[in-house]
Amino acid sequence: LVPILPRVSGYIKSLYVEDYASVKKDSLIAEIDDVDLQLQLQEMEADFAQAQTDIGNAEASITNADASVTESKSNLDVAQTRKDKAHQDYERDQNLFRDGAITKKQLDDTKSAMDVADRQYESSKNNINVSQTRLGVINAQLKKADAIIKVKTAGIEEQKLKISYTKIYATSNGQIGKRNVELGQFVQAGNPL
Repeated sequence: LVPILPRVSGYIKSLYVEDYASVKKDSLIAEIDDVDLQLQLQEMEADFAQAQTDIGNAEASITNADASVTESKSNLDVAQTRKDKAHQDYERDQNLFRDGAITKKQLDDTKSAMDVADRQYESSKNNINVSQTRLGVINAQLKKADAIIKVKTAGIEEQKLKISYTKIYATSNGQIGKRNVELGQFVQAGNPL
């Protein structure tokens, strides 16, 4: 005796054998309505497509963040050059002021320009740190999105497997006994048919 057991629950939509009929191994015996499972699969596939879009967005954000880091480094080089020049100008103007060649106001203006150049340099250094941190966050988001894709892929494969279980096949050659199921009847997974 070989029990015929459904692996999913649902309503019987087709019966292909009568009581005491002979069957061959792998012949279709019954079919469970799979409409709900198919709709769930479509929803899962749409959700998967959305997750793929999220990966595309994360990859584009990484490209932008890389460009931002590069730009910040270039800005730091420019700020370093301005800072160096401002310090040289201030040292030169200090000597000129001591010699009486420039006024106190001119020296103060040069000092102010040097202070501004120092602050711009520090700001440029901070911008690099912020850009690199943003890049790290986006890379983490991409890894998370990749993991989500793997989970969604596994879910889709599992759903397809469930759908395949809606077709119930004979597991061996033999003769069907008395059927315990009728067309349209709701069956539970694991209950003998």
